[in-house]
Amino acid sequence: MGTKIQPKKGKANLIDFPVSLLKDATNCDIHETCYNIMCFSAYKITLHLRFNDEYGKMEYASKLFNFKYNDVEKAYDTGEKIFKKVKLFFPKITIRPDIIIDFIESDKNQFEVDCFLAYCSLKSIVQLDPFKKLTKDYLFARMMGLPKASGEWRVHETYKKYDIRYHWDKLKIELQTNSIWDIKYYSDRTHGFYISFVLEYDKLVLEAQKLHKRYIEKQLRQKKEAAQKKADDELNNSTS
Repeated sequence: MGTKIQPKKGKANLIDFPVSLLKDATNCDIHETCYNIMCFSAYKITLHLRFNDEYGKMEYASKLFNFKYNDVEKAYDTGEKIFKKVKLFFPKITIRPDIIIDFIESDKNQFEVDCFLAYCSLKSIVQLDPFKKLTKDYLFARMMGLPKASGEWRVHETYKKYDIRYHWDKLKIELQTNSIWDIKYYSDRTHGFYISFVLEYDKLVLEAQKLHKRYIEKQLRQKKEAAQKKADDELNNSTS
């Protein structure tokens, strides 16, 4: 586990980091993953500060997130190392720092960690959009720190249980009912599901149904066009 971070009172800025930082979250202590996220986020801010004291800049950056390192030098070195190694072009996750701090300071069971990673995954997918449609392959790929949808989770030691309805339903319910996550979820029993952080549930259902209607209408147009083309081809062949 990394150097402990002491939270400070007051309103904190949001932090953002690439989804690739979640890659090893299930293979190591979640405290370490979250500590690394904090170090990376603060170090990234120091690059835009103009005074010369590197560790002073790190300490200043940490105040923006309302936390304090016991060992600023170690935090700076950790953040610098991660920044130089990480793939910055990966999709970004933007969340409140107090959530990260809680997972540094408090012991969490595996289900709580799964909820946290699912929340981060969804944040990286929805971004600033009012809602998004996605699949389980997309959700769990991001939880594993991957940028694109993948079925790897189905054989992953930690995530494969979510292929079973009981565990999947348990995760969905927690994400919707726990005020920390406060996610709106809707599935119309088609491929994929809809997620929103800002729409009320009835609005999310409405938007989902609009999309579904447009999809059905598009399919109908394509079928009509294909049938028309087939008829035209048969007519042309019969007259030649």
